[in-house]
Amino acid sequence: MVIGGHDHTYARSYQMYNNKPLTDIVPDTNGVVTDPKGTLYLITNAAGNKKYNVASGTFPFAAKYGQPGKEMFTGMTVTNDELSYEAYTTITGGSTDLYDKYSIHKSDVTVKPVQNAKATVADGGKITLTWDAPVSGVPVSGYRIYEQNDLLSANWAVSVQNSEGKTSYSYTVENTNPNQTYQFVIKAVSDRTNSESTIASTDSIKKVTVTFNGDPVSSKGFTWYTTLKSTGSDLQVVENTGVTPDFTKASEFKGRSAVSRNSKDELVHKAEASGLKADTKYYFHVGDKALGLWSAVGTFETAPKTGAFTFIDLADTQAKTEDEAILSGETMAKALTTFPNATVCGD
Repeated sequence: MVIGGHDHTYARSYQMYNNKPLTDIVPDTNGVVTDPKGTLYLITNAAGNKKYNVASGTFPFAAKYGQPGKEMFTGMTVTNDELSYEAYTTITGGSTDLYDKYSIHKSDVTVKPVQNAKATVADGGKITLTWDAPVSGVPVSGYRIYEQNDLLSANWAVSVQNSEGKTSYSYTVENTNPNQTYQFVIKAVSDRTNSESTIASTDSIKKVTVTFNGDPVSSKGFTWYTTLKSTGSDLQVVENTGVTPDFTKASEFKGRSAVSRNSKDELVHKAEASGLKADTKYYFHVGDKALGLWSAVGTFETAPKTGAFTFIDLADTQAKTEDEAILSGETMAKALTTFPNATVCGD
């Protein structure tokens, strides 16, 4: 709703969309419209003596207009789900009468957020944003993207149209600074309603490890590394039902972090999931919820309540470089080939 003055007459437009009046949107007997498209424009006449006559001609944009010849004022009311006004005429020593009223009501529509949002840095100052469409909820008309800290330019934003039947999307941002950390906000949009923010960060999660912690029937431990900028230690776990994980329904756990003893430019994060079901498969990801920074989705399985089990002990991998990590990975692959149903633990 846009409120204006200066013209010293009264006029309420139809809902306007793409410079066209939506004449089919008509308020009910109480002056209420629900979830309308477009924008309403309102001119509220004058509160003093100077009043203008309405020009002759037709006004196809105007749902109501006129000059009642009296002073006017308008009361606006804003609630969580409604924007409304009542416009009154009045004269000194005379009556105050309702002249017009209108309410825009917003129904309780919830747009699910996008899933698996990522920002991948490429050569030439390019960043490719990727995400998956919401797995449920109201139909999505498009996606809105902006950089959370205005690091590209003031108010930089783009829109990506939704395509029916398409589940995965991408957008490439150019002319970025490779030395800068960006936080891209991606929102699913349904008409005028936006989902909660999902952030794709150019920061990254490294060296994610899943291990024993407490009772293996009902708990699991997680460790990962980030840069010093990512101080949040968040773990989300959702039961693996064989479909794409919906982390909006996940159990959430808070961990802790400290500067790594082996790498002073990194934080090591630790978190534990508890209260899990026995002998059950789960999806998980770890990261920093405040930054929208998440690892790739992983899986794990809790132990059964009874029965035999096998585990592999790996000591002192010392994988501080890529070559060392490759060597340790090859050793682990051979161990899992030898003991295919084992769980790995160790130093």
